[in-house]
Amino acid sequence: MNTLDERRRYMMGEIDYGLPKGYMPVEYLESTTEKQWFDTGIKAASNLTIEGEWYVDRNTIADDYVIFYQGENSINIYSFGLLTYNTESSNNWCWTIGSGREAFQNPTDHILKFHSKTTNKQCIINGVVEKTYSSNSFTSRRDIFIFGTSSSTRIRTHKGDDGTKRIYWMKIWSGDTLVRDFQPCLDTSSTPCLYDRASKTTFYNKGSDKLGYHLL
Repeated sequence: MNTLDERRRYMMGEIDYGLPKGYMPVEYLESTTEKQWFDTGIKAASNLTIEGEWYVDRNTIADDYVIFYQGENSINIYSFGLLTYNTESSNNWCWTIGSGREAFQNPTDHILKFHSKTTNKQCIINGVVEKTYSSNSFTSRRDIFIFGTSSSTRIRTHKGDDGTKRIYWMKIWSGDTLVRDFQPCLDTSSTPCLYDRASKTTFYNKGSDKLGYHLL
C-alpha cells in the first residue's frame, strides 16, 4: 500500500491504527541530530526479536555512524543493536549482539529505506540474512534506545547521533510475547511521539531537539 492510498483509507475510517482519541498517525518520525532518541523501556536480552522499517541517508553522517537501536551495558557487553556507518567507512553496517560486533556490507546503497529483523542468531535486512551469530544467554542492565544507545561507555556527549534517519514502525518480542508495537504519531498537542499499542503507552523523545515527521 502506498502512502496516498493509506491516507485515503485512514480518512475513510478503513484503517484503525489503535491510537488514543485525538492522536494522528504519521508515516514516519525523522531524526537528524544527536539530541533525538527514545528509551523503549525494554532491557537488551538474548531472547528478543526486533523488527522494523527504517530510512537512512549515509551521506549525512558526519561522525562515523548512526544507531537505529541499541541497548548494552558497555561496549561488547550484553549488546543488542543495529547501526550503519558513513560513506567513508570500510564497512557499511554493524549488528551488535551479546559480546559480538558483526560488520557486514550489504545493502551498499547510500540512501536506503529498509526492513530489518534481528534476533540473537540472525540479522536480516530486506528479507536477506546478512549475518549469523550465536550469542550466549544474557540480559543487559540497560534499556534499548531508538536512534541512540544506552551504553555506559558512550564517549559522545549525547545518546543519539547526527545524520538523517527515520522510523516507520518497530516491534519487539520477548520470546513469543509482543512487548512493544510502536506507531509513529502526533499526540493531542501535535507533539511527535511513538505510541506503543502493546502497553498502551506514549513514548516521547528524550533529547532536546524536536523530531521531524511526515503526515500520511
